[in-house]
Amino acid sequence: MEVPVKHCRTCNIWRPPRAHHCRVCDNCIDGHDHHCVWLNNCIGRRNYRFFFAYLGTGTILALYVMATTLYQLLDYAKEKDIKFGDAVGHFRISFALFILGFIALCYPAALMGYHLFLISRGETTREYLNSHKFAKDERFRAFSEAKFWRNFIVVLCRPRPPTYYRFK
Repeated sequence: MEVPVKHCRTCNIWRPPRAHHCRVCDNCIDGHDHHCVWLNNCIGRRNYRFFFAYLGTGTILALYVMATTLYQLLDYAKEKDIKFGDAVGHFRISFALFILGFIALCYPAALMGYHLFLISRGETTREYLNSHKFAKDERFRAFSEAKFWRNFIVVLCRPRPPTYYRFK
């Protein structure tokens, strides 16, 4: 398969095959996945594993908050031999934290699931969204390692490449 190499007039470089120019950062990013508005940074080949760790720790933190507050409520109800509703009445803040943890779990867990899907396919967000422009029989993932566990190793365990960033 031919992989086109393009010249970026803004950065004045020949871009590597998976690189794209980010309009927000005004730089070419190798393995450009997306520009994250929460981190105010582009997610690409050099920092994808750190972004994935960010999603993982956000998910774990929300689960931890939910588990500890629920444990406190259940333990208090068992210790005092009262109903769960009465324990909630006594520890309203803990119950509010449980609800907040549940709400906070939705976004990072869904995003982490989506990126697990992308890593297993060997694609970036940009490549996945652009692949729907083609018919199913014409879609080809040139950078996939053919097995999902190999894709995980390639994406999460590869050495950090040098930067192409130059001050303008």
